[in-house]
Amino acid sequence: MKSERETKRDKEILTHIKYIKETVDINKSHLEKINGRLRNAENNITGIKAIGSTVALILSLVVGFFKYSK
Repeated sequence: MKSERETKRDKEILTHIKYIKETVDINKSHLEKINGRLRNAENNITGIKAIGSTVALILSLVVGFFKYSK
């Protein structure tokens, strides 16, 4: 049989564990939101890079064509 001190200590430990679990759950939901925004930003950056590469390729082809035709 547990003494009163051990019972009180066990309740205190359970309270701390519950607090830690709640804090971890809050952090998890916050990280999920951040990851969603980060994924969206990375996709936008990839799109901008693709457009820039395409424009650079087209410009270099046009300049090369005019230089070659002379």
